[in-house]
Amino acid sequence: MVKFLQSRGKIQIALLILTVMLSGCSGSTSNGNEGQTNAAENSTNDANPVTLDMFYNISWANYPEWGSNRISKLVQDQTGVTLKFSKPTTDDNQQFNLMLASGDLPDFIVNEIQNPTYKKAISSGQFEDLGPLMDKYAPELRERMGDEYWKMNAAPDGKNYAFVSAEMRPSNLDKFLPVGPWNPAPLVRQDIYEAIGKPKLDTPEDLYNVLIEVKQKYPDVMPILIGGTKFDFDSAPGGYQFLIANFGIEKYYEKDGKLYATYKDPNYVQALKWFNKMYTSGLITRGDLTLTSEQKTASKESGKVFYLIDSIGNGYYHPPNNKSVQYVYAPLFTNATILQQGSIGWTGWSIAKSSKHKAEAIKFMSYMLSDEGEKLTHFGEENKDWKMDGDTPVRTDEFLKAMKADTTYATKQGIGPYFFNLDLYDHWIQGGEMKKNPEQREALDLYLPHKNMKFYMLNLLPDADLEEASILQKIKTEFNAAFPTFIMAKGGNEVERLYEEFVQKAESMGMAKVEAVWNKNSEKMRAVFK
Repeated sequence: MVKFLQSRGKIQIALLILTVMLSGCSGSTSNGNEGQTNAAENSTNDANPVTLDMFYNISWANYPEWGSNRISKLVQDQTGVTLKFSKPTTDDNQQFNLMLASGDLPDFIVNEIQNPTYKKAISSGQFEDLGPLMDKYAPELRERMGDEYWKMNAAPDGKNYAFVSAEMRPSNLDKFLPVGPWNPAPLVRQDIYEAIGKPKLDTPEDLYNVLIEVKQKYPDVMPILIGGTKFDFDSAPGGYQFLIANFGIEKYYEKDGKLYATYKDPNYVQALKWFNKMYTSGLITRGDLTLTSEQKTASKESGKVFYLIDSIGNGYYHPPNNKSVQYVYAPLFTNATILQQGSIGWTGWSIAKSSKHKAEAIKFMSYMLSDEGEKLTHFGEENKDWKMDGDTPVRTDEFLKAMKADTTYATKQGIGPYFFNLDLYDHWIQGGEMKKNPEQREALDLYLPHKNMKFYMLNLLPDADLEEASILQKIKTEFNAAFPTFIMAKGGNEVERLYEEFVQKAESMGMAKVEAVWNKNSEKMRAVFK
């Protein structure tokens, strides 16, 4: 998520998907059932009701008042806890900084872990170490999440000051799928693809040849729609980066056990030459490189596109302005490594050291992260909102009917909007809805052979207050300006020259310092999972 979802817009879309999609309810750690039972035994209850203040340091967070809907009332009845929410009006950290300066914090704080104020609160000693609290009041929480989880998310002093949401652990890799409806996917227009004989698309050269054929036979159809005016080398693969990852290029270039900028991969310049050939052949135009999201949407909705980079959730897409057209999933290149995430973890849910209700707070946290608590807040009530279909969790007809009548139904019921306990990979990505849906099941079958999760390549970015973070941002700005020139070069030799000029400039700006931070952080991740 996260920054696993990499942008606020994607996170908001993903949270909306969460409310209408049933997650992997049968998935948990090996201690999941025990955690569910113990959570109920150790939770607060209505005999000792308590109100806990929760501050979201996220201005766009949109949550219904606690106790105003069916699900939060059920949690309230189970735990005896009433939450009182607050949030800032802007994302400039001013309000939270004032709280830190005064030392007067609410019981709970939810903050993005990449936000500088998250580490500021830890370094100033204003977040409680969850370890002793769990040992005393909620040992089942430590068990349920597992040692790997707590080690991955430990602060430099080895302590845990937050539950980090949207997380994944190595022990989950064989049980859960690192892919969801938001992941990019190539789609092809079915009628044209079948009319030209459904040719193979195993390599970039295969795709190039097919696009040339489409351009010649269907002059009124755009051969390929990629979209995006942001060209990056360290973001999750989407748009042009998605196609580059199809060349087998990973998030970082790994050589002799060290990590370097991805553009240093020898295959990277080959990918740039391929884009350049696409441009000189008229498959990509200058206008494509400045395409706004609105323009891309308009082109997609016209149906006059053959091959487009879209998302898994849009498989079997019917353009609203040309409903006779249908898109289907296109094959991935044989060497594709498109599932590598950039980071894991999104928000940190912390308990303030100044809280007068630490025992109640950690017990509530334990309940909300139990199997029972997560299912209730993210899926709703069993047999009313969801049910088991064999070993697959699915939505009930009653829920689907209500959502069709009112797309805000789930939020109004309190299903999904309280994302502070979002244990994303455990209880979402395995989603039974994806497995039940034949179209998305097809996407899973397409993607999973290219699954490429390397934990030592995750969460490597320098902290925002470090010099290296500023250096990286400046180099990314240079790359964003240089990328279109690579594509529009006069030929392969000029691509190589421009590429080498950029690499040298990036080195002079301090890329080696950034890479040193990446490798230092990577070694920490490697040590956790030895």
